[in-house]
Amino acid sequence: MEAVIHLDTQIVVWLHLADRRRLRPVRKTLERFALEISPAVLLELEYLSEIGRTNYGADRVAAGLAEKIGLRVSDASFPRRSETRYASIGRAIRSTG
Repeated sequence: MEAVIHLDTQIVVWLHLADRRRLRPVRKTLERFALEISPAVLLELEYLSEIGRTNYGADRVAAGLAEKIGLRVSDASFPRRSETRYASIGRAIRSTG
């Protein structure tokens, strides 16, 4: 079974912006795992665009990162994901940002 990391919205934004400074602490981790996002991240990205916090929508971000780094939108249900052990780096990165 492939090891997967589910990324939070902030990490996805940093990846989209290619923010090397913020991503530096976890670069090697990101390279070792398959990267996925929850559909909820797409909703949050779209919301951030609609309220003017970003100037890019969810479709643009997801398509760009899918092509660039192979990011996938998870098809796992929320309950199944909560019961499965996935590596998570969101909290660790927030403390370095």
